[in-house]
Amino acid sequence: FPVTIYQVFNGRFEDYQVTEPFDIIISSHVIEHISNPVLFLKKIGDGLTPGGISIIDTPNIDCFQYRLFGKHWGGFHSPRHWTLFTPHTLRNVAERADFEIIETTLLPINTFWIWSIHSLLYEKLWLRKFADTFFHTVDCVSKPSIYYFILLSLCELLERVTSPLGLGQIRCILKRV
Repeated sequence: FPVTIYQVFNGRFEDYQVTEPFDIIISSHVIEHISNPVLFLKKIGDGLTPGGISIIDTPNIDCFQYRLFGKHWGGFHSPRHWTLFTPHTLRNVAERADFEIIETTLLPINTFWIWSIHSLLYEKLWLRKFADTFFHTVDCVSKPSIYYFILLSLCELLERVTSPLGLGQIRCILKRV
C-alpha cells in the first residue's frame, strides 16, 4: 500500500526551492498578503506537475458585506492584506500567470461578519469594551464556546441569506498550462 511523504518548509514561499513538483497546491487566504500576486502564482505554477491543479481562496471585495460595512469590512485586515480581489481580477491575475481557469466559485465566510461588526463598534470609544466582549476577532475562532458557536451560526445564516448579493470569499481552481 502506497506511502505518502509530506514535505515541510518553514520560510517565505518565494524562497522555497521545488525539488519534486506537486499534483496540487492549495493556497488558502495567502495571495492577498503577497506584494506581487502574478509572480506568486507563477511560483505556484513552477511547483506543479504539467496539468497540476492549484486552489486559491481569498476575500471577495465585490460582496454584500463590503457594500454594507465599507471601511469596516472584515476582509480588509489592513495593513496585512495588500491586494484585494473580485472574481474578475483574480481570473485576470491567474491568466497573466499562465493558468487555465477551471472554476471560480463564491463561498461564505462567516467570520467577516464578526470582524466587520467589531470594527464598526470599535470606532466608538464607548463601545470598545462591548465590541471586544461580544465580537472578539480572535476568540470567535480560537475559543470554543456556545456563545461563539451560536454567533458564527447566525453569521453563516446571514451569509447564506445575502448570497445573491455576493459572498465574501472567492475560490478559484486553476490548471497549469
